[in-house]
Amino acid sequence: MCQLQHIYLYLIGLLQDDFMIGVTESRAKFVPKALVLLPKYNLIYKYYLEINRDHEFALSNNYHFYWKQTTVLYEIRVYIETIKLLIDNGFMPISGWIYDSLADSDQLPFLNEGTRVVLKNGDLKIRVVYNEKLPGIIKRNTVSDPVKTASTRNKPDIRIDMFTLDSVFLGNIIIDAKYQRLNRILKGQHATKIKEQFREYRNSIESDFLPIEFGSQVKCVQAVYGVYAGDEDESIPFHFEENNIFYDRVKPGYGSSEFIDGLLNQINDRKKFYHLLHGNF
Repeated sequence: MCQLQHIYLYLIGLLQDDFMIGVTESRAKFVPKALVLLPKYNLIYKYYLEINRDHEFALSNNYHFYWKQTTVLYEIRVYIETIKLLIDNGFMPISGWIYDSLADSDQLPFLNEGTRVVLKNGDLKIRVVYNEKLPGIIKRNTVSDPVKTASTRNKPDIRIDMFTLDSVFLGNIIIDAKYQRLNRILKGQHATKIKEQFREYRNSIESDFLPIEFGSQVKCVQAVYGVYAGDEDESIPFHFEENNIFYDRVKPGYGSSEFIDGLLNQINDRKKFYHLLHGNF
């Protein structure tokens, strides 16, 4: 705000200059050379260029190393798409990744493992975590690291941690991105391992911080989403559920609305459950 005030006062003073008094309100076809060359007016010319240019962000050079790794690119796309869909549906980004750095740089920062974006909607705060390894079961949880697992399948592509505004941990949702067809996920060579992976995400992730009212019967993980890119087997619906493990096809121009509708329902279900047990939320 202080910088804007300085700019405002600078412009007011500039408008009183002899050079500006004779300027008409009609827009000139060409920018005067004096505005480009004289130091006093060159700052205004730079502002003019900045305001009128199409703002584009350059990618971090690290992205170029992944141009052949389609599976990694799909994971990155699903992470970005998840955040975008949450924002489109009322969540406001607070901190993390591009929401910390773009104010100071025109370079889109690389999506490193462990990247966290925090968003808020009403009385709920969520943290969307990219490709972060979970600690072992003997690790004591903290608010910053509220979950752990006894399983060796301990690095989900995306984890959504859910909190109240006063940092009561409500549980989380796991999203795993598979760049392959649903038929291969469910019936292919590695189908058994993939299904076990999703079940262990659902059943083996624990937390020391779940509300005591939840009791031992409430799982830490509200739902697991297996998000896939390929064409679905015509004999299997593109979206279905198996014990709160969901399979959704999400690719450019397809499946996003169904995916976010289901995701929001799961977030709201956990929030409502806490409300019923704990009173006003």
